[in-house]
Amino acid sequence: MKIHRVAMVGCGALAQQAHLPNIRKNPRLKLAVTCDVDAATAQICKEKFGADRVETDWHKLIGDKDIDLFVLATHTNLRGEFIIPALEAGQPVYTEKPLAPSRQEMVDIVKASR
Repeated sequence: MKIHRVAMVGCGALAQQAHLPNIRKNPRLKLAVTCDVDAATAQICKEKFGADRVETDWHKLIGDKDIDLFVLATHTNLRGEFIIPALEAGQPVYTEKPLAPSRQEMVDIVKASR
């Protein structure tokens, strides 16, 4: 069974209450990175949920060969900015709704996914 290495981008309440506990429970997932603009929050989540490392700049994660999947729990306004480069780098992204703040950004994300 392949173990998929996950980067949690955005470590706020949704991540801490839902995504991170679910990642920890799933034997097919390994938390590789907790990433948040607040270094203290990312560090707390790393320790609490067993991530390998912390990052505060998501740009450094795009193209990282040690990441199989991104779970994105950021503000809606930042999603397209992150999702499109990740998809273009061939990295899958799971995110919550709404996908983007505008119709055009949603169209751009869908195009990048194809």
